[in-house]
Amino acid sequence: MGGFRVLPDCPVDDFPIEFRLLILSGGLAWKEQKNNAVLPIVDYAVKKHIPVGAICGAANFMAENGYLDKIKHSGNTLEYMKSQAPHYNGEHNFIEKQAVCDTDIITANGSGTLEFAKEILLLLKAKPENDISQ
Repeated sequence: MGGFRVLPDCPVDDFPIEFRLLILSGGLAWKEQKNNAVLPIVDYAVKKHIPVGAICGAANFMAENGYLDKIKHSGNTLEYMKSQAPHYNGEHNFIEKQAVCDTDIITANGSGTLEFAKEILLLLKAKPENDISQ
């Protein structure tokens, strides 16, 4: 979707045990459940407090699998998230913002790419906050 080409560094069933961030990019494959094999990596990252970023359709995947039920989060719209994630129970934590970060999980709607990147940089403390916010 959008012509973005992704080349994986490793197979899903042989991921490194040390990494600083997992980014789940958007796209239609989430809706079609073509990316479900990534679930063990997401589980691992969440349990090890490794940040996970999920934008657009990937936020729906996170919702469907219970990762957003107890934390503040965003997505395309609450109604859309509920329609795409029938097991989602976190609507009381949904925030209508471009991007939200809570407990090492960053979520964003599909048009919030800049805000998504900003939240990632802030969480990783890539630069001083003032430099990132400019």
